[in-house]
Amino acid sequence: MKEMNYSTRSRPDEPTLPEMTRKAIRILKEQDERGAQKGFLLFVEGGLIDFAHHANWAAVALNDTLEFDQTVQVAIDETSDNEDTLILVTADHSHVFDIAGYPLWTANLFGFFANSHFLS
Repeated sequence: MKEMNYSTRSRPDEPTLPEMTRKAIRILKEQDERGAQKGFLLFVEGGLIDFAHHANWAAVALNDTLEFDQTVQVAIDETSDNEDTLILVTADHSHVFDIAGYPLWTANLFGFFANSHFLS
């Protein structure tokens, strides 16, 4: 496998970003406790959010953003026993969620707005 799938399209045998983050932190903490290293740096990227935006897949981008939020929480939970931990969350750029047109308030934001009162 050369890359991960989107969170909504992952295979059952494919670990999620939060699962991989948890495993990586536990391995690094174990090495640190054995004295194999002093501290560690782990870089985790939710890069598929950007790809989904570029493909105009709002639902996929939103789901991957939620998965990334879970990933950050996993990092916080797994490192909460160390007061010297710094968790930095940033983005290299961003995209906006545009909802264009005149949909009803009850319309599905990830579908078509066929029942808009402006179309009648």
